[in-house]
Amino acid sequence: KVEGFQKDKVFYLTVEDNEMSGFRLLKGDLVLAFSTQEVEKDAIYFIEQNGARSIRQIKKLDQDRLLLVGNSGSITTETASKKAVKIIARLIRLEILL
Repeated sequence: KVEGFQKDKVFYLTVEDNEMSGFRLLKGDLVLAFSTQEVEKDAIYFIEQNGARSIRQIKKLDQDRLLLVGNSGSITTETASKKAVKIIARLIRLEILL
């Protein structure tokens, strides 16, 4: 197991932009991610929406709606249907490159 998760379900992801710089996720950083489709309370996820992949904090509003939070210096929010957002992985750990 890796960080308590099955070894075939974890992978590293390189952050490709600074859209989440307010959460200290900067371009070039590595994050350890766990492949899942479940949404837990206020976690940060790697998602696909409208054909584009991104990293967002997700908060459950109700059974069918999610609040997607981005933070590139200022917080941006977007409400989306659960069906419109594909959850790829939950981010577990950030590794900052010096």
